[in-house]
Amino acid sequence: EAVHRLRPLFPGLHYDIVGDGPFRNQLQETVERYDLSDIVCFHGAIPTRRRNQLLSACDVFVMVPFETEGHDVEGFGIVYLEAGFFQKAVIASRSGGVPDAVLHGETGILVAPGNVEETFAALQDLLSNVDLRNKLGVQGARWAANHTPVAIAHSLDAALLCLSGESVATAEEIRLSR
Repeated sequence: EAVHRLRPLFPGLHYDIVGDGPFRNQLQETVERYDLSDIVCFHGAIPTRRRNQLLSACDVFVMVPFETEGHDVEGFGIVYLEAGFFQKAVIASRSGGVPDAVLHGETGILVAPGNVEETFAALQDLLSNVDLRNKLGVQGARWAANHTPVAIAHSLDAALLCLSGESVATAEEIRLSR
């Protein structure tokens, strides 16, 4: 719905949907209902290399999860960190563990789950403001780099050393020494 409203404002708009799942048919019906087949591309499940190409090429990464009827929610949302590695601003929803992966106003914009108006406004802001998009993308890359498994392990090493009372190097010194 937000893409439908954005279309007249951004004539070159193109929207890629990656992955498969139980909501694909619903998404395809929405695309047909709003006559967006010419600007929306469903890729289905794709290899990592192709995913990385799409992340590299996009202007904004959008995934706005919601709680399902069975109370299933997005856990942490590693995909937001993956978008951050490509310096992409992110639009996500305040759902489950997503706010732990996306920092509102710093690495992306968080919207209420299912709120088309907020999603539309966030997309409009980021598509209209390249400086904001770039700022969030750069900060997202820093955030992602600090949340790789290696970075987390190094931080845990430093914390454990501190708790043991041993002389502690900073997390940065530990990272650089490895």
